[in-house]
Amino acid sequence: GKSLPFGPDTRNHMKYLTSEQALADYATLIWHFKKDLGAPHAPVVAFGGSYGGMLATWLRLKYPSAVDGAVAGSAPIWTFLGLDPAYDEGSYAAVVTHDASEAGGS
Repeated sequence: GKSLPFGPDTRNHMKYLTSEQALADYATLIWHFKKDLGAPHAPVVAFGGSYGGMLATWLRLKYPSAVDGAVAGSAPIWTFLGLDPAYDEGSYAAVVTHDASEAGGS
């Protein structure tokens, strides 16, 4: 594909980009690099933090043949409405409060 498939009007089309398309782009890029470098079996590990961490994790799940592992830091994988189990908004505060208490060893 082309870097700017919509020419100067690309900005008006960015609303159509999705995480699924980003994952497909990453997988294609990895396969392309492996082929160009003559290293089709070279291991690849995806890294990311926050949104990048979610992408790294999803890349490993959706394209296991592209990446051998994923390291995700601060990736809020389960914080979307409608997911099962539902996200508990008080869970982080409860853990931090427990850690800072006498019962938590402080």
